[in-house]
Amino acid sequence: MASGNDERRRLARIPLACRVVVTEKLAEWTGETLDIAARGCRLTARRPVSPGALVQIAIETGAAPLLAVGQVVWARRTAPLEIGVAFAGDVRGGPAPEAGHGAWLDGLLAERLRTVLRRGGRLGALGAVQLQLGAPPGVALGEAETAVLRRVRRGDPLGLIACSQSGADAVLALLAAGTVTVARPTADPEGWRRAFAVLTDFAREGTPHPVAPVIVLDAGRRAEVVDELIREYLRDTA
Repeated sequence: MASGNDERRRLARIPLACRVVVTEKLAEWTGETLDIAARGCRLTARRPVSPGALVQIAIETGAAPLLAVGQVVWARRTAPLEIGVAFAGDVRGGPAPEAGHGAWLDGLLAERLRTVLRRGGRLGALGAVQLQLGAPPGVALGEAETAVLRRVRRGDPLGLIACSQSGADAVLALLAAGTVTVARPTADPEGWRRAFAVLTDFAREGTPHPVAPVIVLDAGRRAEVVDELIREYLRDTA
């Protein structure tokens, strides 16, 4: 079972300011997101909204808008007006909707990162975002991608990971593949342990990567002995 801290990291809110159109039962108004998570968002309000109200939200992106239905779970009634909305169902549209649950949030972060790079600006509050390991990589990775995964595993924030063009490009590639994520990560510790064992310079930072030991299996050995050899190999290289 995940700890409270792990759960909060998986559900961390990303400081993304996006224009939104909010539709209530009898009104429609525009606002701006203050932060966004896989399960909800916090946004500015133009009028008082009562907790429990159902709203439809269209979050504007550089591609198609993100569409969600949500319920207001809290409301700030003094200036500046704000509401917290919990999504009731899947978020549709936006960048990379086909990559799985929560991929829209990874796509939204990637879009904002590309915009910052294109304009030559700074990440600002996005620099504190914590990436998580997602699905273990199924293909060989280059040096830049390996370095990013090493930093993500260590807990470095996005500002340190994407501080160079090569680092930012690697982050974008890994976000697109689902290998790193800001949405709920894929829980596959065994898959990541196997991946760590073969990533170049992943296991031992700052020292030459040793040649992996070769396992010679005797066809006559019992299955449990073979299993123990494999466990030792993973333990030595992880």
